[in-house]
Amino acid sequence: MKKILLLFVTLSAITQLPSLLAQTRWWKDFEYPRKNSVSFSPGGGISGILINGGFNSPTVYSWTCGGDILFTRMLSKEWGLQLGIGGQCVNGAFHMENLGSDFVAPISVTDGSSYHNEDAKFQYLTKYANEKYSMPLLELPVRLSYTSGSWSFAGGLKLAFPLKMNADYEYSDGVIGITEIIGTGTVLEEMLPVGSFPARSGSYTVCGLGSNSFTELVFVAISLEGGYRISLGGHNTLMASLYVDYGLNQLHAGCEGNDDFVSIKDGVPTYNTCMASNEITGFNYLAAGLRLTYQLGYGEKFGAYPVKFKHHSKKTRHYRSIVSRRQMRKMTRRRRYKFFWEK
Repeated sequence: MKKILLLFVTLSAITQLPSLLAQTRWWKDFEYPRKNSVSFSPGGGISGILINGGFNSPTVYSWTCGGDILFTRMLSKEWGLQLGIGGQCVNGAFHMENLGSDFVAPISVTDGSSYHNEDAKFQYLTKYANEKYSMPLLELPVRLSYTSGSWSFAGGLKLAFPLKMNADYEYSDGVIGITEIIGTGTVLEEMLPVGSFPARSGSYTVCGLGSNSFTELVFVAISLEGGYRISLGGHNTLMASLYVDYGLNQLHAGCEGNDDFVSIKDGVPTYNTCMASNEITGFNYLAAGLRLTYQLGYGEKFGAYPVKFKHHSKKTRHYRSIVSRRQMRKMTRRRRYKFFWEK
């Protein structure tokens, strides 16, 4: 019962928070935004290198962090155009178990009296393969923003350039076995092990501006963001928001290989990297998380226009900068009355 009561009190406090903040001096009216603003937005969350464009296995998610600097030009009191530059480090991984590849080679078989060669199907089989990726991005966002009171939303596109993509890999040891004798049509119920090959680990560079052409390394990503903002006084605001970035196209740099994951080189079975094998044909990225934005507004205000009065005082000159166009029209139609601050 005490837990239920505590939960009820907590929810009640959360629902009353906006009205309590509205009574404080830090809570300002956003009715008259500045025409220009500059914002600084650090953030972080989860990310993934989407293998072959898929959201599920073998894609493994990791973390991301970054930030951007945005210039916003208000087109009206609600709508604005955002341009800027930013950076983000996207991390992810590839994980797959029981990776195998087949090949055909002759073997000697006997019928009890003599030996002869028959083609047999062999299989390389490894327990698992792990690759961890790190991809720093240079981002150029172009977005349209919408604000309504304390709520703010933005959506648009980003051009994201991978500066470099590194991979750390770890492959388990594997076995070589016979699964079928093609010449006699014998299919084995279980693989017959005939050899093994060792585990392997290390790192390599998948792609980068130094190893690939500039046009091969461009993500066109959709960028969405929405959050809640408060005023810090003056023209400064602070906003907490959720964001999602998703690459619409796949990159194929470093994924041009058509070989099996395990193949014979110089007569020895060896691993190819996952990116250089036929297991991966392309990749894009997904990043989502929480962002904290500090926005500094400057320039003229929307909805506040200077008007010259025939009879005015210092107070009217002060108040003319904070009244809307509609209020100005009402005040300038006739001057048979006085403002409450006029004596």
